[in-house]
Amino acid sequence: MNYTKLLLSVLFLWGFAACNKNRNEKSTFYIDGKQYETRKFEAYIKSGVAELVYNDKLDGVDMQVAFGFYLSYFPNTGQFLIKRDKLTGFAATGLILDHKIYLASSHSTSTVLATEEDGLGKYVIEPTWLRIQVPDPADSSKLIEGNDSIRFWGTIYEAKDKSMR
Repeated sequence: MNYTKLLLSVLFLWGFAACNKNRNEKSTFYIDGKQYETRKFEAYIKSGVAELVYNDKLDGVDMQVAFGFYLSYFPNTGQFLIKRDKLTGFAATGLILDHKIYLASSHSTSTVLATEEDGLGKYVIEPTWLRIQVPDPADSSKLIEGNDSIRFWGTIYEAKDKSMR
């Protein structure tokens, strides 16, 4: 009887450990000082951009966080400037918060530090200002920076599974 309980306990713990092996690391990010944690970042490589995307509800608010590099791979070393310019070697970040779009300020000098952890990228994003995007009065098909801004930073881990698009 005791051996059965012991065996079941060992099998349970072994199964739990095996399940956790395939989980993404927990990413932590901050929006205006409020902390969010998730393992739900998804990884995509498309058209020369390596991107990590979180799309869900947090605290009842629709939220999409996108972070990536203008590279065809996820780097595991280096420091990258966060820019809006789509130039090879730069990083980009932005989010949609309650249906409002925020992108890195055109004057951003913040950086992302890329390191490797367990064979995957770990990205430490310095605090950076994201500016709301509003329709351009001269051309409503374009967006320009508005006056509202939020402060964004965090540590985001490369997802284990990646999709090529």
